[in-house]
Amino acid sequence: MVESQPTSEDEQQASLCVCNKPRDFSNIELICTECRRWHHAACTTVSTENMLPFQLNYVFTCNKCHDKSVDHIAKSKSTFLQACITALGNLMLQNPGKRFYCKDKDLVPFIAEHWECLMPNRQQSLNWPTHIYRALTTESVFSSEAEGEETFYSLAEEDLAQINPLKSTSEKFEGNPRPGKKSKLEDKKERLSKWGYPLEHPHNKDNYRYTLAQADPLAGDNWEQELAAGKPLPSKHYRCKLSEHVLLALHDKAQQIKIDEDRTTVTGEKGYCLVRGTHAVKHGCYYFECTIKEMPGNSACRIGWTQQYANLQAPCGYDRFGYSWRSRKGTIFHNSRGKHFSDGYGVGDTLGFLIVLPKSKERNTMLPPSYKDQALIKFKNHLYFEEKDESEKIEKELTPLPESQIKLYKNGKCEGTAWTDINKGSYFPCVSIYKNCSVQINFGPEFTFKPQEEEEVGEVRPVSDLATINIVEHTLGDLLYHVEDRLNTHT
Repeated sequence: MVESQPTSEDEQQASLCVCNKPRDFSNIELICTECRRWHHAACTTVSTENMLPFQLNYVFTCNKCHDKSVDHIAKSKSTFLQACITALGNLMLQNPGKRFYCKDKDLVPFIAEHWECLMPNRQQSLNWPTHIYRALTTESVFSSEAEGEETFYSLAEEDLAQINPLKSTSEKFEGNPRPGKKSKLEDKKERLSKWGYPLEHPHNKDNYRYTLAQADPLAGDNWEQELAAGKPLPSKHYRCKLSEHVLLALHDKAQQIKIDEDRTTVTGEKGYCLVRGTHAVKHGCYYFECTIKEMPGNSACRIGWTQQYANLQAPCGYDRFGYSWRSRKGTIFHNSRGKHFSDGYGVGDTLGFLIVLPKSKERNTMLPPSYKDQALIKFKNHLYFEEKDESEKIEKELTPLPESQIKLYKNGKCEGTAWTDINKGSYFPCVSIYKNCSVQINFGPEFTFKPQEEEEVGEVRPVSDLATINIVEHTLGDLLYHVEDRLNTHT
């Protein structure tokens, strides 16, 4: 191992044990919570018989800081995040040059073998590997790479010396920060996901929907000056945030559902609840895929299409707004009425969902709403359009759309047409989860099993195309609004 010259007192303490000898990652090392100095286990008076290198669930105080002749150590309650960090650190130490490891083949067996050490006084539940997956996919301390159909994980920071139980586990092991309050500047930093959507946002709920707003460049010549002057701007100066990607919606989901950083994999918790995609089909023929990644115990899922008014705290197909295909027994659901359709599906299966909506001739359905007549609210330094809907009234007014249909596919084979003449409206891809099932959604443009174009269906487009179409349609809608607004202003 090549030793580098420490450039500061903190770095020198991080690279040396209290005995002034280099750190030894292959053996147990402890860091004192008071003086923040590392100690080889052999340099202490505590027993580390049931411990591992890079273990994080302990509190150690050396004899100099403890004001006694002996050192003191106490095991603390561990988390699955800490267990994953310890497991990856040991695997990387045992296999020099190898960074990435498989959850099922490497991490789960390691944690199971050292369970008493990593998870003291905690019983192994049937679905505990699901918590491992959730930690790996929701925390920034890990990085991942795909190889074939499997995903491999590693620590985002390669330097094992940075693994430190005194650090916040949400950091990427950078530096050696001392505990303290965040600065006001740090508190004001915008927390955005990799796709630019705020991590802290209002969630859609019964009768209220929220749409992220952005300044409308088509609003006129003086809106930027008004904004810089701190004047409140009316809603017509804003438009809905336009995205170039179709993803799982962070705001249009039940809050207990977990979505990974790439916003393509969803994991459930407890009872049935759902998440919708960010874009809806208004007319045409569109297709998306879902692959079942995990389905432990008696978990299940229902996948399909739903309108924006469907209840988020219920499975897809619970009301008249949704149509779903259930994993158990292959039952299809609409308005809480189930009907046998096909065999069930499970882990490893890839399901396809195709919807056909004939184009409406009504003028008011050609372009999406501009939202410019909706109220603007501010939440965590971001503006949102707040829209109140009357879902019960809308549900009573639903009527069938002639020649519309939904087809279902399993591993490339068409299982048939599940519904015809579905209710009029715009439909979002939807995944609803029961307990700890995990589903990965693929909006396209490339699919594992591309559906065959059928004469009665026509051209099949991937749901991913909706992003570009949405940008064009909203831009045209905003232009039309501003033209009409200026005509009304000058008449």
